Amino acid sequence: MYDTVNMILFKHSCPEINFTNEVPKYLVEINSGTDKRFGRYYMGQLDSLFVKVYDDKVLIKNNSLCKYYLGNNYETLTMDDTKNIIESISDSLHLPFRKAEVFRIDFANNLLMNHEPSLYYSYLGEKPRYKRLEQSDGLYYKIKKTQLCFYDKIKELKQNRHTVPHSLKESKLLRYELRFKKNLKQQFKRK
Repeated sequence: MYDTVNMILFKHSCPEINFTNEVPKYLVEINSGTDKRFGRYYMGQLDSLFVKVYDDKVLIKNNSLCKYYLGNNYETLTMDDTKNIIESISDSLHLPFRKAEVFRIDFANNLLMNHEPSLYYSYLGEKPRYKRLEQSDGLYYKIKKTQLCFYDKIKELKQNRHTVPHSLKESKLLRYELRFKKNLKQQFKRK
């Protein structure tokens, strides 16, 4: 499933729309400020999505598509779900987000385990070219542009004070995430 997706819609993709005049109308909890590098901006929320609006671009950054669409981030999205999410964001913001550039994408899923997820970390060995980092909250493999993460999803839900569904209360979920954090065009060899 797609989890976190960072997208940016540039002005040249829809030159007829004045981003700073139009987009904030569709957001709640709006704040404004000035970024030294990019100038004045407006920041607000579209449901659970954080949206940052500049004169020349609109960013949706560090958000779970699953949480936006399903209200949680432990279920699995299909490709059709993801397409529907992009259409929903486009409709809600009155912008063609199908033309946006993706600059970070995380793929994630949960594995139902027999034992506590932390028990499995020692069985996950080295990964060529990646730095293996055991953390108090999980196991991370890092390289310049990519991370592979394993952690206890139920523990994370509880720590973040999210409701754990009754059907998962006794479950042991090992979450894995493959995070592509930079230079997606080069990594995937696609526009």
